[in-house]
Amino acid sequence: MHYDERTQKEYAIICNRCGKRGPWGLSKQEAKELAEQDGWQMKDGPLCPECRLREEQEIAIYNLRVDPLVREAYQYAQSFQKEHQDGRTYVRGPAEVDGLPIYILYFWYLAQHGEADYHSLDGVAVYKVKEVERTLFPDLRRVSEVAIWEENGFVRYSESCRV
Repeated sequence: MHYDERTQKEYAIICNRCGKRGPWGLSKQEAKELAEQDGWQMKDGPLCPECRLREEQEIAIYNLRVDPLVREAYQYAQSFQKEHQDGRTYVRGPAEVDGLPIYILYFWYLAQHGEADYHSLDGVAVYKVKEVERTLFPDLRRVSEVAIWEENGFVRYSESCRV
């Protein structure tokens, strides 16, 4: 980790990617804590919020190119007519998916192909939302887990959110 030293008693973390300086602290530990509070990523070297977002987008694009199932699931979700309401994107389509958030179709496609973080005995597929998926679907910013199942021919889901 690199630090910029303004005086002998003030420090700031430096972004590994762009060289941007983080907030000043009275110690290296305080500078690190202040940077984390401002949205800096400390794992694998410090990244400012802008570079962290850029890296997440690059990973999402890479996964779309390399992982065929992720690409197919994303294309499936994007293939439906969309409607925007209350700052979120919903699907307009057949009755079994009409009105669902678009990212639910992405997870539903993965579930239909046996992909999930875990499956319950009653057929519910559960996913822990990754940063890459939050980049692909901005509506997922506060969602931490998604559970999906089929009930009477309709896709049902439940979400747990971060606060």
